[in-house]
Amino acid sequence: MPDIDVVGSYGFGGFVNALLASFNVPQPEPFIDAMAETMLRVFGIADEEARVIAHLPLPDEWVRAEFKD
Repeated sequence: MPDIDVVGSYGFGGFVNALLASFNVPQPEPFIDAMAETMLRVFGIADEEARVIAHLPLPDEWVRAEFKD
């Protein structure tokens, strides 16, 4: 594995840029799910497993009350 700081910087930079981009799309939730799936795949998670994980609901305690349906 390369230097852990390089891996962390790559992951964090990709996350921040994708999150910022999600503010400019009409449907941010599918965009964020696709971003999460892609990041998992980049870090070595198998395609199907990454797809399943990325589409799991967030735990209730992670979702702020005003964003709940």
